[in-house]
Amino acid sequence: MLKITALPTRDIREKLQIIRKRLYLVDFFIWKFVVMKVYRSYSQIYAKNMEACRLAKKIRIDAPKHFLDIPFLLLSTLSWEGDNISMNFNFLNKEDKVKLIFKILDWLKTFNSPSQKYTRFLDFRYIELFLKKEKQLRLKRNLTSRIIKLVKQSRLEIKSCGPGIEDVVLSNFTQTKNSVRLVDFDNFGERVNFDYEVGFLLSDIEIECGFSESEILTLWGDYTKKRLLKTDTNMFAIGRISRYAINAINSFDSKKVQVFDFEKNIKIIDRILRSIID
Repeated sequence: MLKITALPTRDIREKLQIIRKRLYLVDFFIWKFVVMKVYRSYSQIYAKNMEACRLAKKIRIDAPKHFLDIPFLLLSTLSWEGDNISMNFNFLNKEDKVKLIFKILDWLKTFNSPSQKYTRFLDFRYIELFLKKEKQLRLKRNLTSRIIKLVKQSRLEIKSCGPGIEDVVLSNFTQTKNSVRLVDFDNFGERVNFDYEVGFLLSDIEIECGFSESEILTLWGDYTKKRLLKTDTNMFAIGRISRYAINAINSFDSKKVQVFDFEKNIKIIDRILRSIID
């Protein structure tokens, strides 16, 4: 028996007018696999997914397996890696949520592990987009000047960077049995800072899953202690601000009711900056 189901993507969830890609789950008797179709104007998504999956295989960590790739059609057939974590996350108790988040962070850390040192980090594109909309969003000059100061300071420092996802969110992951897997590599990059990734991800969890700011910071502190990690506070803050910058732009531009309204997003960005700079 053949059954084909369209899987939710960002295009569908956020009702975007521009179609980037489509995913379909195919059930055929005992076999399950995913078909990914990328549209021509977003061909870089296809290339990034292919590159990231090859790297994951090379360093022997779990990622979707490619059964059949047809590059000129921007089409791939991938292994089915379980249900999206975001579908059931809010039904878990707090302890199980934290365990799952730790597994996700471990996955990101393993993927990021072949790191190198760079004096210049990625282009902070979400913050830069936020600053470009300064007049439209009616941002206070004091807020933007402190963001610029933080970014400039971070670019002067030597950073440890490795393969990673520039805008990693909870819905990028699936779970099978006792393991988690990253299945969405759309914004894969070879020079991503781990602390930035974590800041972005934990802010996404705060926004989407009802964690408080103090719970997020406690979680990050507990994780670094258990894994004996040194942290880059500035990069963690930039990751957090980047996620809230996206949310602020969306809440300003959209007529839909957002999880947090525009002013609340701005207040949180301001609070993150004050904890770092002031």
